[in-house]
Amino acid sequence: MIDKPSGALRRGWTTGACATAATKAALTSLITGDLSNSVSIILPKGEQPEFALSHTELGTDFSTAAIIKDAGDDPDVTHGAEISVTVRNGIPGSGVVFKAGSGVGTVT
Repeated sequence: MIDKPSGALRRGWTTGACATAATKAALTSLITGDLSNSVSIILPKGEQPEFALSHTELGTDFSTAAIIKDAGDDPDVTHGAEISVTVRNGIPGSGVVFKAGSGVGTVT
């Protein structure tokens, strides 16, 4: 049996929370033209964690932001993975298009 860690548990984040934060950072920089070092999101229970950005890039029609996932005291295979999102300007009126990279599913 594995011993329970002593003391307070360290908080970790889901892949979805990391992807949401990276999307917010990429979209914000595409709109404002400014790159940031971190981004915060509001979670369902009202918490507002801040995520450090491991990579940012701003081009003429796109922005990329990435976060290294921290699973806290409940690590899984995604712990330490870089969650990267690229947002691009599309044709006006074309709506939103989700494209997943290799090995990534899309939920809408």
